[in-house]
Amino acid sequence: MPTRATSGSAGFDLYTIEDVELKPIPGGTTVRTGIAVELPPGYEIQVRGRSGLAFRDDIIIHFGTIDQDYRGEIRLRLWNLGAKPKWIKRGERVAQMIVKKTEEVCLIETSELERSERGSGGFGHTGR
Repeated sequence: MPTRATSGSAGFDLYTIEDVELKPIPGGTTVRTGIAVELPPGYEIQVRGRSGLAFRDDIIIHFGTIDQDYRGEIRLRLWNLGAKPKWIKRGERVAQMIVKKTEEVCLIETSELERSERGSGGFGHTGR
């Protein structure tokens, strides 16, 4: 079962149900969690990496969204950025899931947009 590490934790830790060898990039590895969820309408899960794995072991995870209507097993995609293979052991915390409320929106096609201070400036445009 996913767990919260502390009462102030925003996310629930996800654990692997198998031992997996993570070889250095290129190529990621899919890791099983053994859990599936049923969310109420208007909610999603955001899957995020754990900072400890990233800083300590150079292991990153693909950020993902689990939609309200998905009923399959939550599986995770991990990459080893280090130079040597690393093992993830069964029962190890590998990611966290954040349950978020979503808003229903309606997209409208238009040929004009209201002006903004930023305008169409892209990456680095604000100078911050």
